Amino acid sequence: MKHASRTIMNTDDALGRGMDFAIGTLLFFGLGFGLDRWLGTTPLFMILLVVVGIVGQFARIWFRYEHSMRALEAERAAGSRARAPGGSTPQGPPGAAPNASGTIDRVGA
Repeated sequence: MKHASRTIMNTDDALGRGMDFAIGTLLFFGLGFGLDRWLGTTPLFMILLVVVGIVGQFARIWFRYEHSMRALEAERAAGSRARAPGGSTPQGPPGAAPNASGTIDRVGA
């Protein structure tokens, strides 16, 4: 009997993020609707919680984006340092030379 291979799904793709956004918004909508029915209010809590849910989802997307960009920038910086001759010696534009502190000064400028 052959076992079916299990595929690990990555929810970091666009469809997964879209589903997270939709489900989170619907969850806050449902909570607001339930509170409004329970307390006998107009759609006050429904509107309030939907707005809070959407703002929270946008903040979550923004922080995920910032985190992934920082990781990619660090990876890129590590890759450029590894390719530099002599290890971590900084490379400047043509005509630049490192000074005693290791920073780059333009020669003849």
